[in-house]
Amino acid sequence: ARQGLADNELRDTALPDLLRMARQHAWTGIGPGNFSTGFTAYNTLKLQEFYNEAHFDGLQFLIETGIPGTLLLAFIVMYCALRGLQALMHSHSRLLQGTGFAVTMSVGAGLMHSWVEYNLRVPATASVFVVMLALGVIASTLPDKKPQPGQKTSS
Repeated sequence: ARQGLADNELRDTALPDLLRMARQHAWTGIGPGNFSTGFTAYNTLKLQEFYNEAHFDGLQFLIETGIPGTLLLAFIVMYCALRGLQALMHSHSRLLQGTGFAVTMSVGAGLMHSWVEYNLRVPATASVFVVMLALGVIASTLPDKKPQPGQKTSS
């Protein structure tokens, strides 16, 4: 009866089970990479399709790593994003400002995309996201000289 449901309908159907799973494993999680086996015990609707992802990055990370792992990830992402924003707002170099802008925009877009899709499961997307986070820290720690009066401001 549930065969052929669209991906969005599957997400809505599975959400109560996913939230129950997250509540029951809030502090320890079920372990990274164990979602597909762990979900079988919570699948009360007996979805016909093999449900190997939570279809929401944040919820899957919470289920797999618990609150401590999720808070650690949130701290790392916010720290790197704020460092990118710092490079954007306080650097004198156009190159560092541009890097800070790119980091701020891509991290913001990546987080928005992760809210409605599970895009970080794709290794290439996750790798680009991590590189952008690293660039935020790099851009804020590179030496940045204030230009002398009359000196051209370039990269």
